[in-house]
Amino acid sequence: MKEEFEDEVTLAVEKFEKMLKLNERYYFDADDYENIIDYYIYENHHKKALKAIGFATNQFPGSVIFILRKSQIISAEGKYDEALELLSFVETIEPGNVEIFITKGSIYSMLGQHAKAILSFKTALDLDPKSEDVYLFIAFEYESLSNYNKAISYLIKLLKRNPEHEGAVFELSFCIDIMNYHQKGIRYFERFINRNPYSRAAWYNLGQLYNKTENPEKAIEAFDYAVIIDETFSSAHFNKGVTYLSLDKYQEAIDSFKESLEYDEPDAITYLYIAESYENLELYNDALKYYFRAAKLDDQLSDAWVGIGVTMEYLDRSNEAEMHIKKAINIDPHRGTYWFLLGDLLLKQNRIAEGEEAYLKVIELEPENDQIWVMLSRLYLNEFREQDALITIGNALNKYPDNAYHWFQSAEVHLICGIEHTAIEHFKQGLVIDKSILPEIFEHTFMINVQPTLIQLAQLHENNL
Repeated sequence: MKEEFEDEVTLAVEKFEKMLKLNERYYFDADDYENIIDYYIYENHHKKALKAIGFATNQFPGSVIFILRKSQIISAEGKYDEALELLSFVETIEPGNVEIFITKGSIYSMLGQHAKAILSFKTALDLDPKSEDVYLFIAFEYESLSNYNKAISYLIKLLKRNPEHEGAVFELSFCIDIMNYHQKGIRYFERFINRNPYSRAAWYNLGQLYNKTENPEKAIEAFDYAVIIDETFSSAHFNKGVTYLSLDKYQEAIDSFKESLEYDEPDAITYLYIAESYENLELYNDALKYYFRAAKLDDQLSDAWVGIGVTMEYLDRSNEAEMHIKKAINIDPHRGTYWFLLGDLLLKQNRIAEGEEAYLKVIELEPENDQIWVMLSRLYLNEFREQDALITIGNALNKYPDNAYHWFQSAEVHLICGIEHTAIEHFKQGLVIDKSILPEIFEHTFMINVQPTLIQLAQLHENNL
């Protein structure tokens, strides 16, 4: 913005524009031209910047800075070869100018020539080891080559020079995550924090790494330190909320999410998570309010619309629930979970054919879903369509033979169809795969609960636990 420039720069720009408008000739020194050109570059007025460069090079033909600026502008416009030619010319005049090699590196990067970009940036670094951002540029190029170990080494070098470089901290955390160096990352950031205890970025990324290693309590502690250092650090509040959500600590999650909103613009995802937390607390009216806020901010956020639908169903507003779940499906028709919810809703309204259609859509989209085969086979049993139930659960066993739920449900289906010997064999197979789900199976089946042989088999396995 213009106000970010010094008054003298603004005056120089106004004087230059007046000169152009009146077609007159005013005197500007080299510093004036450099400021004018930088101003236009900042404002993204490339034509005006090039015009100023034309005047400057006529007045100061030996000045390298103006040729450099021209190369930077035309490279931004995609004229890479011409820009590189200018830089090669400038290099013959000032071979020790760091900015030449930084600009060259940037152009090679845009061309996808990452090895050449690295060589140029390394030359710049040799000329000026204090040029901190060049370490970051080299790291980016190594990332583009998927050489994350090299990227990590340059980011660590940068942080040794300047431990307050937050960009390097976040980029290092990204590389650590890509390489699954989570434990190494934790050890690095713990040592880093010992030397730099007030680095909010280090605490924040340590928290992220604790979450990646399934240590949510330590993650919350790290996020707490980040917000103690900077209470306006909205991302730390937000991720603390996400961590509380993973621990089913819904009120704490709500508090953290709301805290994040105090220091940042309203965000649809934050509203969504607040709504989900209220829903889990069975505070459905509060949940509904925040689901609607999320949908208002992002009307293509399908999870918000489905959340509205589910919450309305809890509030016995089935017609509205159906409408909103269907809206979510219209936005994202490939989410099997949405079709599953719609199927459940339709079956509760005794709309069997529509419910069956929704369940079949789940199988089409997400056949790996544990429960859909079970629920569809139960639907068929309730409708006295035993053959369809047998076919459905048989398909499930063929596709997922290691799924204990399917074997137990198959036992239930075969019992209802009067095929007791197969039911017993399938029940045994379920026990072999996962006997720990037996209490759940007995809770949701009828025939298994009253079949003596199966009861004895279950008791025998419980005694052997």
